Amino acid sequence: LVLVPLPALQQLQREDIGIARLLGVISEINSNIAACVARELLIPEAARRIGAVLLRVTGAHEGLVPNDARGFWLAQADLGEMANASRHSVGRALGQFEQWGWIAKSYNHMRVIDVPALSAFAYSEG
Repeated sequence: LVLVPLPALQQLQREDIGIARLLGVISEINSNIAACVARELLIPEAARRIGAVLLRVTGAHEGLVPNDARGFWLAQADLGEMANASRHSVGRALGQFEQWGWIAKSYNHMRVIDVPALSAFAYSEG
């Protein structure tokens, strides 16, 4: 989160017209993220909701590759908070995902291995 005082923003816009376009891009990105979060939180089944959040926060759909071989730093507690799920639900879901070969997890790290399978599970209706 970054707070830029309005007078400073207005000064930047006067100096460079491209700043207004960049602010619009930032606004669009934030709106898209908010829509994704709302869509995920409407998924009634915890395991599917956890899968959807995991896909978003790791950037798996965009093909983002972690710098660390263990995956992205992501604590189960943080994932549970973002997915509005209990620690027990997160642990159980991640255990299933790992057993099915969709993810690899280690201490505070997660890597999505099978994006299509996890995505199909997370966004399916049944």
